[in-house]
Amino acid sequence: MTRYVNFDEAWEENKGEPVIAHAYGEDWELPASLSADIMLESIRLMKKKGKKADVSEVEMAGILSRIVPQKIMNEWVKRGLTIDQYGMIIKKLLALYVGGDAGETPAPVDGAAETPTG
Repeated sequence: MTRYVNFDEAWEENKGEPVIAHAYGEDWELPASLSADIMLESIRLMKKKGKKADVSEVEMAGILSRIVPQKIMNEWVKRGLTIDQYGMIIKKLLALYVGGDAGETPAPVDGAAETPTG
């Protein structure tokens, strides 16, 4: 008998809820999960530099550009995003997406989860 698994069906059943990031007094909708290329890139960097090695700002930018949609990132930059805040975003979002503690809090009940149009 042939073994069979339907990933399309499984993925549809496990879509998940989007991540809501609160910044600059607004809620911003981010993808429910990360693209696999982000994890593959992280593994590549760990193999190249070791688990405790520093990641350069250019490498951080590459990772973050695949986590936060460009439209949102452009708006945050216009509102004064600093390099320190940029690094914090990467660390917290990666921790959140891979199941670690990102210091997340429950979203407010009224008016949450609206994606600002900028």
